[in-house]
Amino acid sequence: MNEIRKAFADGIPDMAAVRNAVEKEERSGGGPVSSFTIRWHPEFAADLKRAPLRTFTEPGSSPVSPVKTIMKGFEYPFLVCVPQGYRPDRPYPAVLFLHGIGERGSDPVVLKDQGPFRFIAAGHSLPFLLFAPQAESGQHWTEDPSGGMSDRQMMRLERFLRELTAAYPIDPSRLYLTGLSMGGRGALRLACLLNGTFAAAAVCCGRAAEKRDPERLMYPLDGMKSLPIWLFHGTEDGIVPPEHSLCLIKQLMALDPDGDRRLTMYPHVKHGCFDHAYLEPELYAWLGSHRLERK
Repeated sequence: MNEIRKAFADGIPDMAAVRNAVEKEERSGGGPVSSFTIRWHPEFAADLKRAPLRTFTEPGSSPVSPVKTIMKGFEYPFLVCVPQGYRPDRPYPAVLFLHGIGERGSDPVVLKDQGPFRFIAAGHSLPFLLFAPQAESGQHWTEDPSGGMSDRQMMRLERFLRELTAAYPIDPSRLYLTGLSMGGRGALRLACLLNGTFAAAAVCCGRAAEKRDPERLMYPLDGMKSLPIWLFHGTEDGIVPPEHSLCLIKQLMALDPDGDRRLTMYPHVKHGCFDHAYLEPELYAWLGSHRLERK
C-alpha cells in the first residue's frame, strides 16, 4: 500500500497529512509524484502518476469543427464547438464550461484555449458539444463583488441552458458540467440548484464554502448528493486552498458514502491545476461514461 493510499484509507485526511504522505512516498525511492487520484467507486483506490504533467504549449491541428463565437440571441455570448461529423438531426452529449475570473468580458474568443477548449486547441477531438458562456466584467457566477451570495447569474445560466437545448440537439441524459476557480464555484452552485440536470461534473479548484473556512458551507449540498463528481486541486493553491476540495469530498461522502467521486491532487502545483486537468483524456472518458437516469 503506497503512502498516499494509506493516508486516505480510513477517511479524508487534513492537508498536513496529505503533504506528509506525499513526502514519504517521494522519499521511498520512486521519484516525484506529479499527481494522485483517489477513487471511492466502485471500490477504493489511489492511483499515483510520476510522469511529467501534461501542459499546453501551442495550438495543435484539431480534426474537429472550428470553435465558433456566438454574440447575440442568447442570455450570454458564448463559444461553441461541435464534434467532427456533426449532424443537427441526432442527439449529442454536451459539456457546459464555466470560466474563471480572468476571462470575464465581452469577447468570448478569450475562452478558446480554456477548460475543455484547451484539449481541443491542443489537437484532440471530443464527442461532445462544448459550450462556454462568458460573464460580463465585474460579474461573478455565484457572488457579487462585495462577497454576498447572489443567484442572479444562476437564474441566467438556467435560462441559457434552456436556450441551448432549444437551439442544439443536446441529449438531456448526457449533459455534463465543469468549471475552474470562480467557474468551479459556479459549477458547484449550479449543480445544487439544478438537481437532476447534469449526469456528472468536474470541478477545478472550486469551493462551496466560505473562503477562510472550508467547513462552513455557503449552501446545502443536498442537490449534489447523488451527482458523480471529480475534483481537482493543487496542493499549494494559495487562492482557493486545497482544504476546500478535501472538505467538500468529506461532506459529500457523509451524504452518500457510495457515490461516484474522485479527487485528483497535484503536489507542488499552485492555483493552476486546471492547466493540467483539462489535458487529461481520462477526464472526458469519465464524464462520457455517465448517463442521467430519467424516472
